[in-house]
Amino acid sequence: MRETASLIKSFGDFPETRREPRIAEISVGSWDGLTHVDIDARWPGRLDNTTPFDWFFRSPDSESYDAAMARVKPWLDSLEGIVLAVSHGLIGRLIRGAYLDLSKEDALGLPVPQDVIWRLAKGSVEPIRVG
Repeated sequence: MRETASLIKSFGDFPETRREPRIAEISVGSWDGLTHVDIDARWPGRLDNTTPFDWFFRSPDSESYDAAMARVKPWLDSLEGIVLAVSHGLIGRLIRGAYLDLSKEDALGLPVPQDVIWRLAKGSVEPIRVG
């Protein structure tokens, strides 16, 4: 994220960047860096009935969806004026989901293309293609 923020700053005169812990990526705890095969070998059945979007919250020591939303929503509520935020994919889904007041399933199913900046304004979310 720091590299992305630095790249963005190279295009204009922006205020100093600062780290915002309320939109830090969600940790999957002891599953960080493991493949699904590794996870299934160590925690048999834990990934059963998961989707490509909700398995993150099945780790025995990961942050829960509700806990992550409990930090994202107050951050959104605190924003004033124009804000440029850089985040990773999963927390980006939660930010957009919270902004649109989506269900957990709908928020987790939001796309995370690598060539898009999301504009959140006036109650809508609009993709801006950058590639």
